[in-house]
Amino acid sequence: MGTLARTWDLMQESVAILLADKEILVFPLLSVLMLVVVDGPILLPLRSHLREPPTPQEMYPMLFLLYSGSFFVIIFFNSALMACANIRLSGGDPTLGDGFRFAWENVERILLWSLIAATVGILLRMLEHSRVLRWVVGPVLEVGWSLATFFIIPVIIFEDLDVLDSFKRSVDLFKRRWGEEVTSNFSFSVLLGLLAIPGILGVLSRSSSVVGVVAAALYLALL
Repeated sequence: MGTLARTWDLMQESVAILLADKEILVFPLLSVLMLVVVDGPILLPLRSHLREPPTPQEMYPMLFLLYSGSFFVIIFFNSALMACANIRLSGGDPTLGDGFRFAWENVERILLWSLIAATVGILLRMLEHSRVLRWVVGPVLEVGWSLATFFIIPVIIFEDLDVLDSFKRSVDLFKRRWGEEVTSNFSFSVLLGLLAIPGILGVLSRSSSVVGVVAAALYLALL
């Protein structure tokens, strides 16, 4: 219960940051728009397979393109949002330009990490074709990957490390607070799940923004 209370307090602080800098809510909105632009040309051809399921040879390359494009857009705009949150948490007054500048300065690492995350995503989807691995190994690996990479975005944009070292750093940060972060991560999932129930785009965008600010705040607290 104490962890849930701390989680709620941190989310309230994060919402306060968003209310103080409402302009940074532009980032998740732009992310949604760019996802439509990037994923649209990939998803439209799938309509031709609605009556005839695609073969694995056809499906996996398309999924890789879809995952790569989606991850890049989401991580890029989340990086911009986290950079602004970091400036606000440090006592500054961030602008949209500050967020875009931080994200662009790390665009190569963001792209590389997007490709790695897409590859892992494809491998996890492949496990779903095995009846045994789908119910046992797949969920364990997926949860483990999510937890190990919880801090990967703030590490990428705030520390001068390559992608591999950023992953190691994210794992290290997680291990330093592993018990609390597991329960906090669960608490965030529950609370954000409740926020997303209405299915309203604005609510979903704000929920995504809160996650980004929370990740930045947790990262700074662990330094």
